[in-house]
Amino acid sequence: MNSTSNLLTKNLKPLPIRNPFGRVKKMGVDIDSVINEIKFDQKLISVFNTYNKYINFRFDYVIRTSITQLPDELNHNVKDSEFDSSQQILIDSINSNNSLNNVTKLREELKTLTTQVNLKRKELSIITINEDGLKKNIKHLEDIISIKKNVISETASYAEIRCNAKEKIQKEYNRINKKYIKILSQLNKSNKMTKSNNGNETSKDMDYGERTNNRLLRYEDKIKKMDDIIKIASDSAEKLLQYQIALQTSNNRLKIFNEQLNNQIKNKQEVSTLLIQNEKRINQLKTNLSNLGVLSSIEKSRVNISSNLIGNDNLKKEFLDLQNMRNEILSSRPRGMFNPKYQKENNVFKEDIRKYLENDEAIDSVDYLIELKNNMCNNNSNLLNFIQTNSNETKIFWKCLSTLSKSELKKLLVHYFIKVVDLKESGRENDEIISKLDTINDRQRHTIVSLNNNYQEFHLSIEKKFMELKKYYQAKINTLFQLVQEENNAITMFKTRQEIIGLKKKIIELEKLQTG
Repeated sequence: MNSTSNLLTKNLKPLPIRNPFGRVKKMGVDIDSVINEIKFDQKLISVFNTYNKYINFRFDYVIRTSITQLPDELNHNVKDSEFDSSQQILIDSINSNNSLNNVTKLREELKTLTTQVNLKRKELSIITINEDGLKKNIKHLEDIISIKKNVISETASYAEIRCNAKEKIQKEYNRINKKYIKILSQLNKSNKMTKSNNGNETSKDMDYGERTNNRLLRYEDKIKKMDDIIKIASDSAEKLLQYQIALQTSNNRLKIFNEQLNNQIKNKQEVSTLLIQNEKRINQLKTNLSNLGVLSSIEKSRVNISSNLIGNDNLKKEFLDLQNMRNEILSSRPRGMFNPKYQKENNVFKEDIRKYLENDEAIDSVDYLIELKNNMCNNNSNLLNFIQTNSNETKIFWKCLSTLSKSELKKLLVHYFIKVVDLKESGRENDEIISKLDTINDRQRHTIVSLNNNYQEFHLSIEKKFMELKKYYQAKINTLFQLVQEENNAITMFKTRQEIIGLKKKIIELEKLQTG
């Protein structure tokens, strides 16, 4: 900080009121006088070389003055002896304050647009995640709807087969039930006869009773199986209605998902369009600020070089001293201090950052001094115009400054210089904290959105597996009723029924998993 502050205080001098533009005409500079003094060939190239050294990382402080029209020498069509007669350099109409305000507005717009672009990129990332999740869910839901339609179609096509099978099984059920009742009646009679014989039961009677009981158990098992099949055949219409309701529910969900996807695509297009526009505007602003910086450097070179524009040698020397001071400060700055690649390759300590901020503020101060002197050259001697607020407190502070000696002013300047650097340092630390919190927040948002999409995808995948199993189960049932209708193959019916029982268990497990 000492080296930087010494550079600042070393050449501090009171700002005299001068009028170096005594030969300026009403509508502009005396062009002939300017031509006789300024040689643009090598001097302009030198200005560009100096400018290119710092424009890539410091374009926001170089613009202080402007000119009405850019002459041909920027296109390297330099003439040693004369200008194009259509060109006029209206230096006397330059208003440095207006130029600074315009550039300040451009910088603020650039900063605002950069912030908006970063936010829109984050928003676009979230939209992309939602869009991908919706596309996956829509694909699952379309598969589910296709399966449900197939199940409904199969159920409807087998309705008549089920009805015929039910009638056939019902007849068989009645026949088996009659036999069961007859055997049960015979067994009851046999038991009564045994009791009437005072319990004298022979081995023959015991064998008959055991065989009869076994027959009863077999008939009971047949009756139970037939009863189950009759119930399954009877709920065909009810199942068909349930499937249709479930299909409508899935169609409604698909409609909602498609609407959400269309909204996401629309939002994505709007955000992408806005991003392109903002990025284009940002590039324009950067180019404009860079061009304004070139104009400012050229204008400063003219002011520094031309004895017609600056008739006083002392004032020329002050400008050159300030420019040299600025170049000296600038040359001591480490490039890419806050670049992640630079920080990775170099150990950046807090002291290094402090020196960088001091260097940054010192350049600001020198630029402001150059601005003040330019305004002095334009006969603007009212320095109160540079105070952006017209409050009484500011005027009182200004009056206090006017009573201070040069030494006291230097001490006060160093004091506020340190204060400003402190504020920049704390502001940068706060910005880093906010940036880390924003990063964490963005990561959490991505995680939440991804979890929500994964949750929906999981439930839809379970529903899809459930419907695939139900479709397979329904096909087995239809096969069973078709067999019943065509023939009385007891073995095939038994195997099919066993498969149906196993499928029922799996469906129950899936239903529990889906509701859980």
